[in-house]
Amino acid sequence: MTAQSGKMKAFLAMAFGAPMAGYTGMKMREAHAHMNLTNVHFDAVAGQLIATLQELGVAQDLIDEVVGIALSTKNDVLGQ
Repeated sequence: MTAQSGKMKAFLAMAFGAPMAGYTGMKMREAHAHMNLTNVHFDAVAGQLIATLQELGVAQDLIDEVVGIALSTKNDVLGQ
């Protein structure tokens, strides 16, 4: 889970426009291509992200912004 947590942090940093100097990882689509992911998988991860932000007391308008950014990657993650 530690590796997944690190990947989520890197994704959120990139999605919110943080400088990614030195990033050499794969693009979102190619990183997930071999995983055969479905809407169920994507929704589960998004649900965990939302629950975590709520637990941390993040304002709903900011959660909505995060969810919007995450949703913008859905087609690439699911290979659609």
